[in-house]
Amino acid sequence: MILLQLGAQCFEHHPVTSLERSAGKWVAAAGGERFSAPVLVNCAGAWGAQIAELIGDHAPLYPVSYTH
Repeated sequence: MILLQLGAQCFEHHPVTSLERSAGKWVAAAGGERFSAPVLVNCAGAWGAQIAELIGDHAPLYPVSYTH
């Protein structure tokens, strides 16, 4: 677990397996644990579309190659 400023926490090696809304909070099942928070930020990078799909959202991602 990495502690960040303003109380945010980052849990490595905790893949999210489900997301749901309950009592006004987001509840995530990840790495055999359950986490809840009033705000959900999808910062899963290349896996962002998979996380979005867990709540029925569509976030199309595709690779882009930049050349100079």
